[in-house]
Amino acid sequence: ILLPVLVLIASIGGYLLTRRMLRPIQKISETAQQIGKENDLKKRIDIGTGDDELHQLTKSFNDMFEKLEEAFEAERQFTSDASHELRTPMSVITSQCEFILEMPRSAEEYEDALRVIQRQSRKMTGLINDMLDFTRLENGTDRYSREEVDMSELVSSVCSDMALIKENGISLEFDVESGVHFNGNRELLSRLLMNLISNAYRYGKEN
Repeated sequence: ILLPVLVLIASIGGYLLTRRMLRPIQKISETAQQIGKENDLKKRIDIGTGDDELHQLTKSFNDMFEKLEEAFEAERQFTSDASHELRTPMSVITSQCEFILEMPRSAEEYEDALRVIQRQSRKMTGLINDMLDFTRLENGTDRYSREEVDMSELVSSVCSDMALIKENGISLEFDVESGVHFNGNRELLSRLLMNLISNAYRYGKEN
């Protein structure tokens, strides 16, 4: 009489124990599926505290989600920055074309305009190359050489081009001291200056 009762109790107890043990695994599966459906890498798996194999597995999953989130954020930020930097040379080229096409110009004015467009096109080419080399940059490869840069000439060149952009009623005026040199990468310094000035245009502040 007792044997069937004991078997029934053992079966119910085993079922409840197994269900309790499998609950964290089910929670891991549900959270992973939810992350996949919602594309929300900010979610984390939470099964409470512990130091057994399941908690170690959960920690590994959460670490993986965190690294994926950081990678996607870095890629999103790079895309946003690249789009903003491409906008600046495009604005210069557009402004210069509109200026030249307003009325007949002298041969010297046409030549100056083409030189400006050429400089900005080269800047765009450099930025596009950087976008193609994104994986290399992400791996920490140092691809930027340093050299002695004539900052006076560089600032004058950048400001001359950026002065062609007139946004928010702002006109750019500049006074550059001669003979200033700096050891760095000319392309990165040029992009830094262009971003500083374009941000002033963008937010309507005088530079």
